Amino acid sequence: MMSTAPSPTPQQALAIQTLDRSLVVEAGAGTGKTWVLVARYLHLLAQHPEWPLESLVAITFTEKAAREMRNRIRAGVEERAQNAPPHSPWQQRRQQLDQLQVSTIHSLCARILRENAIAAGLDPAFQVLEEDEAGLLAEEAIRQTLATLGETVDHPALPLFASLRVQQIRDIMADLLAQRGTVQQRFDRLDDREALLARWAREVERARERRWQQALQACPELAAALEELPQMDALPAGDKLTPHVQAAQRGCHHLGRGEWMAALEACNTINLRGGAARNWGKERLAWVKAMLRALRDHLKELQKARLLEGIGPLDEQAADSLLAWRALWDELTRTYDGLKEERHALDFDDLERHTVRLLHQQPRSERLQAFLDGIHHVMVDEFQDTNPIQQQILAVLAPPDAPGRLFVVGDAKQSIYRFRQAQVQIFHQMGQQVEQATGQAPIPLNRSFRTHQELVHACNHLFDRLFQPLDGLAHRPYEARPGPLTAARPTPPDAPPPVELWILPAEDGDGERIDANTGRRWEAHLLAERLLSLQADGVPIWDKRRGCYRPFQFQDAAILFRATTSLPLYEEVFQQRGLPYLTVSGRGYYDRPEVRNLLVLLAALHNPGDDFSLAAALRSPLFGLSDETLYRLRWRDGENRRPAEPRPLRAALADPPPTDQDEEIAHAHTVLKHLWSIAGRVDVWQLLRTALDHTGYEVALALQAQPGQGSDRPLSNVQKLLAMAREKGGASLSDFLRRVSDLRAAEAREGEALGREPEGGAVRLMSIHASKGLEFPVVAVADLGRRSTRQGGYILHDPQIGLVCRVLDENGDWQEPASYCWGKAEIQQMEEAESRRLLYVACTRAADRLILSGQMTAQASTNWLAQILDAWEIEATGPEVAEWSCQADDGSAPAFRIRIHRPAAPPPARRPARPMASLSPTLTAMPALCRPVPVVPGAVTRSVTTLLQDMEQAAVEEDGPLPLWPAVPPPQPGHTARPVSRYLLGNLVHQALARWTILELDGEALRSSLARIARQLGVIGPDQVEDAVRRARRLLAGLQRSPLFSQIQRARRRLHEVPFTLTTGQGVLHGTLDLLFEDEEGWWLVDWKSEWVEAGAIRQKAASFRPQLAIYHHAARRILGIAPRTGVCLLAASAAVHWYPAEELAEEAASLGLS
Repeated sequence: MMSTAPSPTPQQALAIQTLDRSLVVEAGAGTGKTWVLVARYLHLLAQHPEWPLESLVAITFTEKAAREMRNRIRAGVEERAQNAPPHSPWQQRRQQLDQLQVSTIHSLCARILRENAIAAGLDPAFQVLEEDEAGLLAEEAIRQTLATLGETVDHPALPLFASLRVQQIRDIMADLLAQRGTVQQRFDRLDDREALLARWAREVERARERRWQQALQACPELAAALEELPQMDALPAGDKLTPHVQAAQRGCHHLGRGEWMAALEACNTINLRGGAARNWGKERLAWVKAMLRALRDHLKELQKARLLEGIGPLDEQAADSLLAWRALWDELTRTYDGLKEERHALDFDDLERHTVRLLHQQPRSERLQAFLDGIHHVMVDEFQDTNPIQQQILAVLAPPDAPGRLFVVGDAKQSIYRFRQAQVQIFHQMGQQVEQATGQAPIPLNRSFRTHQELVHACNHLFDRLFQPLDGLAHRPYEARPGPLTAARPTPPDAPPPVELWILPAEDGDGERIDANTGRRWEAHLLAERLLSLQADGVPIWDKRRGCYRPFQFQDAAILFRATTSLPLYEEVFQQRGLPYLTVSGRGYYDRPEVRNLLVLLAALHNPGDDFSLAAALRSPLFGLSDETLYRLRWRDGENRRPAEPRPLRAALADPPPTDQDEEIAHAHTVLKHLWSIAGRVDVWQLLRTALDHTGYEVALALQAQPGQGSDRPLSNVQKLLAMAREKGGASLSDFLRRVSDLRAAEAREGEALGREPEGGAVRLMSIHASKGLEFPVVAVADLGRRSTRQGGYILHDPQIGLVCRVLDENGDWQEPASYCWGKAEIQQMEEAESRRLLYVACTRAADRLILSGQMTAQASTNWLAQILDAWEIEATGPEVAEWSCQADDGSAPAFRIRIHRPAAPPPARRPARPMASLSPTLTAMPALCRPVPVVPGAVTRSVTTLLQDMEQAAVEEDGPLPLWPAVPPPQPGHTARPVSRYLLGNLVHQALARWTILELDGEALRSSLARIARQLGVIGPDQVEDAVRRARRLLAGLQRSPLFSQIQRARRRLHEVPFTLTTGQGVLHGTLDLLFEDEEGWWLVDWKSEWVEAGAIRQKAASFRPQLAIYHHAARRILGIAPRTGVCLLAASAAVHWYPAEELAEEAASLGLS
C-alpha cells in the first residue's frame, strides 16, 4: 500500500506512536489506514515485549480484510525475527503467530461465546448459520408463527389481520427479521401508548421548527415577509391585493403566537392575481407579491409534510398498531429462537446479542473476567460501519476512557452500509467521547497515496459542496463533513484532464424522449468505445507496484454501478463491441436465480436429507410449491394431523397432506423420485439435462426470453451451467458441487476485494459496494441518471426515530400520520446523506482517471448527475465537446480540468462484434489444462488413481468407497458415534487446502469453515462433525508450522486443484494436481497425503507414491510446459515433504509408458 511513502507522514506517525491514550483516526480514501494499523500493531509488540499476542485484539469488517491484516502482521514479525538475535522476543513472537487475534466482530463474538458457553447459556458446539440458511429458517419461523396465530382467538396481535392481508404481514415480518439486531432494540424500547404519543409530539414540533428555520435561511422573501408585512400599516384602500396582505398579516400574528394551523388558514386565502402598479409602485408590488407567495407556499409545504396540525387520531391508531406489532414480534422471535435452538445454531445477530448480554452480566464469571483483563489493546478497522450492538460490545472490551486501550480507524465519508444496520453517527460519537476523555481530537489522515494531485483537487471540489448540510443549517449526526485530501503523487505535466463527464440528453434530435434502457445502451456503447480507445492508444497509467507509468490495459479499469439491475444491458453492448469484461457484482453468476435454483436441486439430489436445499428447490419455479404448501408438508401428515416433529420433506412428498397443490406435489414427487434414482449413476450434465426435461424449466425460460431485451440471459445462464457440467465429464455430484462452491467463494472474495492479482485483461463491472476497499487506475461511474429509489414501507425503524407506521382509515385507504411523515422525512434525509457518501466511495476508487456518465432525466434533482452538474456549475447543454477548468486559489494554474462530452447523435446501431481482445479472462483462449482432448476411438478413460490401482492390483481401502448419502450417518440412540473414515477425513483436508485462505482464518472461523465442508461431504451427526474438524485441524496445524507453509505463503502465484487430461499409451488419463506454486526459484508441485505414516517410514511411504507423482510431473511438463520440482507432503508426519529428483520421475514415467 505504501510503496510511495517509505516513511510515515507526521499524521501517520502520531497515529502509530501515541500509545498512552485511546485514539480515533479519520482515514480518508487511499491514505494508508491498513498500513497504519499494521505498523501500530508491530510498534505495540516492540514496546511491550511482555504482552502475549492474544492480548492485542484487532477487529475488521470482512474476512478478507482480516486475512490481509494477518498476513501483513505475519510478514512484519517474520522480517523482524530474521534480523533479531536468537533469543529475542521476536523469535518468540514468530512461534506464537497462531495466537494472532485478528478477526471479524462475528468471529470474535463466536469465540467469546464458545469459551463462556455455560455463562451464556449456550451449547458450546453451536453452529453459525450462513445467511441463506438463516433466511430459510426465518421463513419457517414466519410460517409457524402465522399458523399459531390462526389457532388462537385472543392474541394481542390479531387486530393487525383486520387491516392487513396475510401476505403483507408475512412480508413485513421478513423485512423486520432481516434486521433483527436493531429491530429488537427498537421493540424493547417501545414506549407505552401515552409516552409514545408524547415523544412523537415533541419530535414533530422539533422537525417543524427545523424546517421553518431552514426555509428562513434559504428564502430571503420569507424572512422579509415575517419582518415587513406586520409593519405595513398604510395599505392602498380598494386595491385587490390589500385583503390578501391583511390575511398574511393575520398569519404572521398567529405565527408569532405559535398558532400554526391558524396561520395556515389565514394564508391559504392569499391570491396574487390582484394589485395595481399605480397603487404600489411596480417594484414594490413585485416584492410584496414575492413575500406573500413565500409565506403562503412555505406554510403549505409544512402542511404537506404533516408538520402543522401535530399528533392526532391517526397517530393514536398507529401507536396501537405498533403495540400489536410488538406482540407479534415477540411471538415470531420466540419461534425463530426455538427453531435455532433445535439445531444448536445461532445467526449473526444472535452472536452480537448474546455477547452483549454476556458481557453485561453481573457478576461476571471468573473465566470471562480473566478474558477481559487479558485484553491490553483493541484495534477496530472501518469503525464507520459499526452498528449500535457492536458499539456496546466494544465499549466493554475497551472503554474509551481507559488509557491506551482503544484505537479505531474509519471515515464517515465512506459509511455506506446502513442497510446492514451500520450507523455513521456512532463514529462521530466515538470521536467526541475520546476527545472528552483524553483531550485528543481525532487524528486526520488526509494524504492520498492513491490518486494524483489534479484528480484529488477535482474530488475535493465536488464533495466540499455535496457534503454541505442537507438542511442548509448544520450537519446532522448522520451526515459526513467535507474532508479535503492532499496528494502524494504529482500530476504529469502533459496529462490530459483527469475527469471526463459524459452527459447524455433526455431527448433525441427530434424532441422524442429517449427511454432509460435505450439511454443505458447508448451509454454502454460510449463507455466501450472510450475504454477500447484508451487501450488502443496505450494511454499511460501509474503502476503502483512498479512505481512507474505503463500503457493502459483493460484490467486497469472498473465500471461501477449504483444498482446492478441494469447490468445485462451493459453486458450485451460490451459483448457486441468486443470489450472484454468480468462481472463482479453483489450477485454473481452462481447467485443468479435460475442458476441457484438448479444448484439447490443438485444439492437436494446429492443429500435427500438436506431439507433446506429441498425446500428451496420445491418453492422455486422448478416445481412452484407455495410457502403454505411447504408448511403443510412439514407440519401435517397424510391424514391431515399435526405431527410431534416436523416431517422430512422427502417423506412428506411420498405421503402428502391435502393441499390446493396436490397435482404439483405429485409431479414434484415423481420427478424427484426418478432423479434420486439416477443420481450418482449418470454424469452430472445428464442429471441436469433430465431435470430440465422433466420440469420444463428450460422451455419456460425460453418462452420468457425476448430477443434484444436482455431477457434471454437466464436461459443462457442455464445452458452455461449445463455446458460446465458436461466439461467436467465423469466428476461426481459431490465433486461438482464442491467445485461450484469454490468458484462461488472465489467470486464472493473477488467482489469483496479484487485487488491483489486481478485476472488479466478484463474490465471489471461491479456494484459500488463491491468496490469498497479497491482501487483502479481508471474508474467509470455509470448510470448517473438513475434515480435514488426511496420507498416508505409500512413500518419504518431507525435508532434515531424508533418505530413509526402507516394506518388504514375508515374507508380502507392508507394514511400517513404526522409521526410517520416525520419519521419518513428523517429516513429520507439519512438515505440522501448515504447516497452522497456512496458517490464519494465510487469516485475515490480512481487513481488516474475518472469517467462520469449518465443521462439527463425529468426528475433531475434526485439523481447524481444533476448533483454533480450543480456542484461544478456545469450546464447540461452546450458544445458537444468542451473543457472546463477550476482555477487554483492563487490563480496561477488550473486546480483541475474536466473534459465534457455532450453527445447529440442517437444511440448507435448494433455493429458486428470485434474479436475479443487476447487478454479476456472469460471469452478468449481456454487455459491449457482446460482444453478438450481429441477423442481417441476405443481409448480407455480413467483416473490416475484407477490406473495405478489396476497396475498394482491394489485392494480397495478398508473403509470402502464413499457412499453417496449419508457418508457418515448420525448415530442411533444408544449407540456410540463412529469416527469418520480416513477416506472422508482426507477429502475434508484436501478441500480445506484447495480453499487455501481457510488456513488464514482464526480458530473459530476455521472451525466453522471446516464444519461446513464436513456437512457438505455428508457428515450429519454433530459428534462426527466435531471429530472430523478436530482431526483435520490437527493435520492442518502441522502444515501451518512447517517451512513449506511459509514458502507457499510467499509464492508469487498459487494454483489449487488444477484438473488435467492426458492422452497416453494406457488410454486417456484424467486427474488433479493438488497444488502448483511459483516463487523466485521457479515452479513447485505438491501432492497432499493425509494417511498415517510411521516416523521411520517416510522415505518408504514416499516411494510408494512415486508413480503417481511421476504422472503429475509429466502432465505439468506436457501441458503447461513447465518442469516443476515435485514432491509429496505427508500431513500426518508433521507435514514432512519428500522431493523427488527429476531424473527419478522421468525414469518412472518412462516405465509407465509416458513419453
